[in-house]
Parts: sequence; structure tokens; C-alpha cells
Amino acid sequence: MESKLVLYDNYRKNNGSFTYYLEARETFNSFAFGSLCESIRHLAQTSPGNREVLLQVHHVYTDILKYFIARGSAESLSQVAGLPSRPADFLDDLDKAVIQYLETCGSEETW
Repeated sequence: MESKLVLYDNYRKNNGSFTYYLEARETFNSFAFGSLCESIRHLAQTSPGNREVLLQVHHVYTDILKYFIARGSAESLSQVAGLPSRPADFLDDLDKAVIQYLETCGSEETW
């Protein structure tokens, strides 16, 4: 249940979530990021193929990608406090967690 709450907090950009820190505070909070990735990986085991979870995972994932795409220049990204030196590395971690969940979903026919 805690994993669903972490995902939901990020979906709603609630205070303390990775998406909150990123958008409201322009800060890369590595603990909150790790919690988000771990919750998605955990949900692949505890809530496989859940459509509601899938939609929230997709929403959070695209919000994060849109944030970094919109800040595409090096000058703009440098304003994000705590951002790892290689943003592609943390995006790879997020992508792997999302893929792990997606693999539990099967085809659209099962929804």
C-alpha cells in the first residue's frame, strides 16, 4: 500500500514527492527519486497489470520527461539544485522501473 501512496503523491505533486521537489522547488531530491523508482518496481510485484496504477505511472513519467525537455538547455538545467551530473543515468533508472511495471500489464484486451 505504501508504494501506491508514493506513486499517488508524485501523481498529485504532493509536498515531499519527487515531482513536488522538482517542479515547485527546482530541486532534484535523490531520496524522493529513489522512493519513486522503488515504489514503481514494488508495484510491478504487488499490483501487476492494474490500469489505475499504469495510468499514474505513465502520468508521472511523462511529467518528469516534459520537465526536463522544457529545460533542455544546459543553463536552464543548471538551475535545478542537486541534479546529477549525468541526467541520462537517473532517467535510465526511472525508465527501467517503468518498463518493469509495463511488462506486468499484458495487452489492452485484459483491461
